[in-house]
Amino acid sequence: MSVFRPIRQRIEQIQDLNKKVFYAEALKNASPPFSFWLQKGGTTEQALDGYTELNRSTFHIHVVGRNLDEMDRLAEQVRSAIISMQGTVAGGYLYERVSIQDTSPDIKDKDVNLYRRAYVVAIHWQEV
Repeated sequence: MSVFRPIRQRIEQIQDLNKKVFYAEALKNASPPFSFWLQKGGTTEQALDGYTELNRSTFHIHVVGRNLDEMDRLAEQVRSAIISMQGTVAGGYLYERVSIQDTSPDIKDKDVNLYRRAYVVAIHWQEV
C-alpha cells in the first residue's frame, strides 16, 4: 500500500471529492470538481549511526473547481483533511508529521475554464 492511500481516502470523505482524487496520469476527462496528486520525492532520514525508520515523502496536491468559490471551499477542506493525518495511524503507517510547505497562487486554467490551487505537502512517516 502507498503511504498516500490513507490520505487520498481521507480527502475522498469530502462530499464533492468522493471517488474524485486521481493520480495525475489517470486524470483524463475528469469532471469538476476533482483533486489530483503527484509524488515529488521521498527519503529515509539519517542519524549519526545510520538510517532511521522515519521516512519523508513529498507530494503536490491540486484542487480543481468550476469557479473560484468552489475551488477555495474545497481546497480548505482538503488542507484540513491532510493536516488531520498528523499523529494518526492508518493503512500500516504512523504519520508523525504532516505539513503543507507551500501554497501556489490560485490559477485559472483558461483552456478548460477551471480554477486550481496546488499544495506542496511533506509527510514524515514510518511503518507500524
